[in-house]
Amino acid sequence: MAAACGGGSGSHSGTGTDDNSPDGTYGGDDSPTTEFDSGLGSVDSGGTPENETSTPENDGSMADAFAPQEAGQVEAGGNDATTDGAEPVEAGGSGEAGADGSTSVEAGGGSEAGTDGSTSAEAGGSGEAGTDGGTSVEAGGSDGGNGEAGGADSGTNDGGVTDAGADSGSADAATDAAPDAVAPATYTLGGSVSNLGAGNTVTLQNGTDVLPVTTGTFTFDVALANAATYLVTVTSVTGPVPQTCAVSAGAMGAVAGANVTSVVVTCTNTYSVGGTLAGLTVGESIVLDDLAGDVLTLTQNGPFTLQTPVANGATYGVSIQTTPSSPIVQTCTLSNEGGTMGAAAVTNVSVDCDMLAYFPFTGNANDASGYGNNGVITNATLTTDHNGAANGAYAFNGTGYIEAAMPTGFLPNGDASRTLTAWLQPTQDIFEWGVVYWGTGNCTGLQFGIGDQGGDQATFWGGCDDFESGLLVPVSTMATPAWTFVAVVYSQDATTTITVYVNGTSTQGTITDLNTPTASNFVMGADLINNVYFVGNLDSIRVYGHALSATEVGSIYMSTAP
Repeated sequence: MAAACGGGSGSHSGTGTDDNSPDGTYGGDDSPTTEFDSGLGSVDSGGTPENETSTPENDGSMADAFAPQEAGQVEAGGNDATTDGAEPVEAGGSGEAGADGSTSVEAGGGSEAGTDGSTSAEAGGSGEAGTDGGTSVEAGGSDGGNGEAGGADSGTNDGGVTDAGADSGSADAATDAAPDAVAPATYTLGGSVSNLGAGNTVTLQNGTDVLPVTTGTFTFDVALANAATYLVTVTSVTGPVPQTCAVSAGAMGAVAGANVTSVVVTCTNTYSVGGTLAGLTVGESIVLDDLAGDVLTLTQNGPFTLQTPVANGATYGVSIQTTPSSPIVQTCTLSNEGGTMGAAAVTNVSVDCDMLAYFPFTGNANDASGYGNNGVITNATLTTDHNGAANGAYAFNGTGYIEAAMPTGFLPNGDASRTLTAWLQPTQDIFEWGVVYWGTGNCTGLQFGIGDQGGDQATFWGGCDDFESGLLVPVSTMATPAWTFVAVVYSQDATTTITVYVNGTSTQGTITDLNTPTASNFVMGADLINNVYFVGNLDSIRVYGHALSATEVGSIYMSTAP
């Protein structure tokens, strides 16, 4: 406890206007409080202090001034400044360090360091450093209704004290009650979607906020603070209607004190791009790509569809990224490979490789090259093929054949390079120029085919410009069944040379003219020019639009493909 600084000697001659005290006149060194009133001070008139919880044990005389008080101590002087929380009072009516609802009085009616709902008064009626809902009174004045100029005191119900001395001056209020913090404003981000297909969902994203949209308007779930930036993108479009969607306006920006409603997503119907692959050698592959950078690997002839659909009005295109190269190097070309997308799928892109005909005879006489020039069967029946598979080849009894109509100019004509291969199993020794061939008319250069001449030797039939290879095609019997692979190759690079392969052996011959007509059908099992019919079995017949190398011919011979 701080030492007392001496009694106050000022007089309080005005009328009390304390909210909680009766009117009265105080003289001398009175120091009434609203809590209780003890010590040498006295009430001049009519005032009854409230909450007097401490009563002097003796008669209030000077001798008793130092007697112990209940819930407080009174020392020499004339100020009453006890509190209802066991507050000490020191010499001259001064107190110190009141806390928790009490009042500290010091040096001539002043108090100091009131806390927690109390009032601090200091030095002649002044207060200082009131905290936590209390009132601080300074320099003889009043603050927040505690004290009035010229002697008015204004104690508070709970720990407020005005003591001896004149109260005059100005209020100096200090409170620690702060206004509640205001939450920052946030704004929504949204916009509209146009032309979204029925049943479709377009998924949008802004940062980590992902929003599936199925209607014409949208609002993201996460609100944004003012000045926050945003970037809206389309991540996917799903549903029954092929479409692409893109943010066409307002994709990015910053919030400017209002909800954002200007993001526009526009959807466009899309259509697939596809076509047909033909002429790919069995066991090989070709790789296509499109303008979107997607690639598509194809391993068999027939229809195909590229991965990425194209919007109506947009440009589409197809190119060959990788051509077939093993086991046979093929030349492949494109047609209808690009254009502007209309309001329907593109299905007419053609990828044409140079295996122009392929009759594997796997249960039928269809053309498996992809070009669809299927054979028509006359008096031929299915039999076991060269791999031992049932119904994989055709048997001819001397009256039958298979004929496939070909578009004009489709098969190699004139002196263009070409290759013809077939598996033969003759069951009768015959003299036949054309077992498999194409061309019309007779004699010089009008046919191109494989023949089986007398003595069972493989022959090139060139229409009066022929070549007998001397390589045997043995007759197959029950005791010695035999299949023989025969190939005939012609190249423009060697215009007088024809090469005949029988199984793993080859030989070359000289020809003088090759002038195959542009219009002709493809015939298997008969020489329809001379009306001679094959007796035996045929399998796996191919036509290529280029001259195969010996290695490539060998790959067909060794292949287990039908």
